[in-house]
Amino acid sequence: MSIFGNRTNTARRTKKMSQTDLAKACATSPSRICNLEGGRNSPSLDMAVKIADALSVSLDYLTGRADGDEDMQRRAAILAQIEDLKAQL
Repeated sequence: MSIFGNRTNTARRTKKMSQTDLAKACATSPSRICNLEGGRNSPSLDMAVKIADALSVSLDYLTGRADGDEDMQRRAAILAQIEDLKAQL
């Protein structure tokens, strides 16, 4: 798995999103997300930006330029908790 794929997978799971959810948010197919996470394909810059935006993380985090981006992971976890609380209302 590539750094981009691994970090996309981690951020997606932190937000409790399925590959289908992420694919819809990025206007692509679930199989493309699966291939990106598995390191079989690399995203275009446009797709990488869409993924980063959908996951509320930076491109630096997804590409490994910001190692151990714990703030982004915490932010994604907090946003996921907020969404869970909204769903309970």
